[in-house]
Amino acid sequence: MSKLTIVETLIFPHGTLAVSPVIGEPLLSQQLPSGCVFPQSPSTVHSQKPGPTVQNILAQFSALIERSSPRGISIHINKKDTLEHDEPLLELLLQSSKRWEQVKMWVTDATYRQFSPIKGRLPRLRSLEFSFNRGLQNVPFVDLFENAPRSEVVSSPFLVNFPLAQLAYFEQDLLHPILLQSLLPVARCLQALVFTSRSAAFDTFPELNAGPFTINTLECLIINFFGGQDYSRLVDILILPVLTELVIRSFAEQSIISHVTDMFRRSRPNWFFTMKPYFATRR
Repeated sequence: MSKLTIVETLIFPHGTLAVSPVIGEPLLSQQLPSGCVFPQSPSTVHSQKPGPTVQNILAQFSALIERSSPRGISIHINKKDTLEHDEPLLELLLQSSKRWEQVKMWVTDATYRQFSPIKGRLPRLRSLEFSFNRGLQNVPFVDLFENAPRSEVVSSPFLVNFPLAQLAYFEQDLLHPILLQSLLPVARCLQALVFTSRSAAFDTFPELNAGPFTINTLECLIINFFGGQDYSRLVDILILPVLTELVIRSFAEQSIISHVTDMFRRSRPNWFFTMKPYFATRR
């Protein structure tokens, strides 16, 4: 992986904010110090001015956004606290949401409401990685990203509405069967599905009478089940003609192997395959 050269550095009082023009590369925010604004292409590193005022930071940030226009931007937001001196910067960033293409966002229950202005203003959003603190009790973002017509890659930890039919990659922790039942009938472009379920909600999944569901594009399916749930019904309703990678992590009984075998036979009736199951035991 190539090293990212930081060319402009701004210090923010709290949290982390990184913005870059998108030039076909992912945002490598983990390589950045707190509060960086940088272009994606390498350039000369400038020395950091000590103790810039909020007004100076805002002026520099505004100038950077203006210079990069009309290109899409990639952003990383880590917003832990609600502080008045941060708000002008966040407001300026939210105003540019129509140019967001790649987004990594981490928020808390104290800050998520500040992002409501972006609803319906994400026409270029292609990739979203969304995280939140585990203290969040409700589902505040249920409709924040549903009007994102170009979304293809989504990673999110709870029930959030997305334009499911166009997704190519979908990863969700704490996936609820209701969302999965909405996804399967419309998944026309889905190439990889990764999800985890830790609740007993999937015990009701066998009650689903619809199906089988054929996903002609799905190549990778990774499922993590915890809590002794019976998910054989899920395997029984899937037909995956181009599946090349299947990973199921669970403490379920080994009888699931017969269901997986039947799924492969339905999906590829003329395909000869061998399966090598591995079972982890509790200690």
